[in-house]
Order: sequence, then structure tokens, then C-alpha cells
Amino acid sequence: MGFSAGNKFHLRLSADELRAEVQVTPEGVKQGIFIEEIARALEARGVIHGVKHDVLVQIVTTPSQFLRIAAVVAEGISPVLGEEGRVEFLLDGNHRSKPVELPDGTMDFHAASTVISVDKDTQIATLHPPVPGFTGTTVTGRPSVPPPTKSMAPKLGPNVELRDDFAIVATSDGHIVLDPSGRLSVLPVLDVGDVDFHVGSVNFAGTVQVAGTIRAGFTVKARGDVRVEGGVEAAVVEAGGSVQIRGVVSSRAHIKAAQNVSARSLEGCHVEAGGSVEI
Repeated sequence: MGFSAGNKFHLRLSADELRAEVQVTPEGVKQGIFIEEIARALEARGVIHGVKHDVLVQIVTTPSQFLRIAAVVAEGISPVLGEEGRVEFLLDGNHRSKPVELPDGTMDFHAASTVISVDKDTQIATLHPPVPGFTGTTVTGRPSVPPPTKSMAPKLGPNVELRDDFAIVATSDGHIVLDPSGRLSVLPVLDVGDVDFHVGSVNFAGTVQVAGTIRAGFTVKARGDVRVEGGVEAAVVEAGGSVQIRGVVSSRAHIKAAQNVSARSLEGCHVEAGGSVEI
């Protein structure tokens, strides 16, 4: 928006009214400009806030300086944007741990796992409420209001709850699942295909169900049961409950269960069971 003070200078306000600028014309350089003329122009446009009196003096003293470059003669206070509500994930549901460096300097890639196991009452995320912004002031003295902030409604799946202190907490032992829609769940049973380099070794707080085979060099540990539909190669299987294996077990496998062990065959492998061993 422009305003001409005679033919000596042009006064412009920005669209958001946070700046007022004066640009001098050749006629203003020729005739000279009085500070009272600029003050009257500002008053006529309602500019009452943030006037830069030192800049007005510069315009009057050296008007030619502002023929091509406009002088900012008043500045408002910009509004400060607030922060939207958000969920901060403390544990990454799409995590993959790093391989473990062995004492001889080599890397054990079997130890790299995609599974995040959590205990009951573990905080897995924090809900941050929105933070409002701060209102600014235009050069015409009007409030410059920032846009409103929005709250975030977290998507909570099974075994996850939001507590009064904005902590998002697991209500059971299990593993974290963050699905494509952003829903956060903790599942007490871990279902995998083969235990191989795609999954990595498993150390899980609940029960593990393996639809395929536990490959050589990998370890599956569970506080609950371990159920394997396929076989177990030269791997380690430990359960706080029972171990059930429907496929073939390698003679180099190590099987340990606090309760029972059942398998199609266990010939030559190492087996420990707190309860019965069934073949």
C-alpha cells in the first residue's frame, strides 16, 4: 500500500503492516525534505509504533541516499509462531540395532536385530501439548496474531496408554510396533518368519513364534515360550517357558527351557529343560 507525500517521497506499508518504508523521489532530493513532512505522512497512515527517528533524520540529511533504496522508517514486532502438539518417540519402532564388535575385532552381524522388546510400564513416547505463540504489534498499533496451534491426538493400539503426565507407556511386556498410520502398539507375542539376517537375533520379553527356521549362528531368547514351525540349525534357543519345535533340530543346536522341550527329533544336540523333554 502506497502513499505519496506531495511529489517528494512515497510512503509504503507492507501487507502485514509490520514495516513502513519511505522512498525519496528526484523532486525530494531537489527541494529537500523536512522531518515534519514525513511525520505528517506517518500520522496520516496511522503509523504509531516502532518509528525509527534516526532514519527520519538520515532521510532529511541525505535524501539522495534513498532514491533507489527505500528506508525502513518503522518496524513492528513480528508474532512468534507457537509449536504444534506432537508425539516424541523415545524408542524407534522401525529400529535396527548395530552388529556387535567381538574381542578379536570382527563384527557379529547375527546380533543386529530389528526387534525392540520393552517391559511393562516402560515409557515409549511423550505427548507434547501445543505451545501457543506470542502476539506481535503492527506499525499501526494493531495486534499481529500468530496462527493457532493444534493439539495432537496420539494413535494408541493394544497395550499402550497415555498417562496424566503425558507419558505414553507400555501396559504389558512385548515388542513395539509402529504401523504406517502412526498407531503405536505393544504386542506380547512376536511373530517372525525365518530368524536370519533380515530379523537378526531375538531377545524378547514375551513369547516368540517362528513360522520358518532359526538359521545357524542366530539366538532366540524369550521370557515366555518359543514355538518354531520349521527347524533349528546350529543356533541357540532359550525360553523362560517352554520350547516347541516342529521341524528338524541340528546336532549343533543348543536348546534350553525353564519348563518343557518338545521336538520332532533332538539327536546329538544340547538340551536343558526344567520340566519334561518330549520327542
